[in-house]
Amino acid sequence: MASAHTGHRPDRPPPQWTIDIWANVNTSGAFNMPHVHGGSYWSCVYYVRAGEGEGGQLVLHDPRMPALRMHAPGLRFRDSGPDVRTEIEPKSGLMVLFPAWLLHSVEPWFGEGNRISVAMNIRAALARR
Repeated sequence: MASAHTGHRPDRPPPQWTIDIWANVNTSGAFNMPHVHGGSYWSCVYYVRAGEGEGGQLVLHDPRMPALRMHAPGLRFRDSGPDVRTEIEPKSGLMVLFPAWLLHSVEPWFGEGNRISVAMNIRAALARR
């Protein structure tokens, strides 16, 4: 998935990926504050078990804010999608890949049992010539 969404110089081989991976087992009320994954190129989450309940959306925060709103509070870019934040509803079997520098968070989830996800930091090992 990372390779399919990464371009590289034609005179260089494509990157070899190194992946750090960990499991998250969340009980009702769990959330994650806004953060980035420094030192990685991509971040990824795979929902093993989304569980029944309310909330728990993965939120991708628009890096243009608040500077863009401060400069031109009444304007929006036409056809550029939502601004400020995009919410992704977790579903079992869903995998989300996003740039590791993108500020993201998880809304509080309230449900029965455990929500299980696998998170990944994907780093590029670039060949030198």
